[in-house]
Amino acid sequence: MPVSAVPIVKLLPWGGKGFELFPGYKAKHTPFSGYIFGVTGGARAILALGKKIADDAQRTGNITR
Repeated sequence: MPVSAVPIVKLLPWGGKGFELFPGYKAKHTPFSGYIFGVTGGARAILALGKKIADDAQRTGNITR
C-alpha cells in the first residue's frame, strides 16, 4: 500500500498473522488499488510469485511509476 494513502501499518500481535491498516482520516491522497495474493507454498511461493509479476511487467513494459 502506498505510504501517502496508508501511513500507518500495524502488524497484528497473533504471531504476525496479518496487518491492520490506518489510512489518514480526511487526509488528501491519490486513490490506489491494493491486491492480496494467496499461495500454498509459504515464503518461497510468495517470492516466486512476486518475481514472476515483476519479470512479466518488465518484459511487457507494463510498469507503473
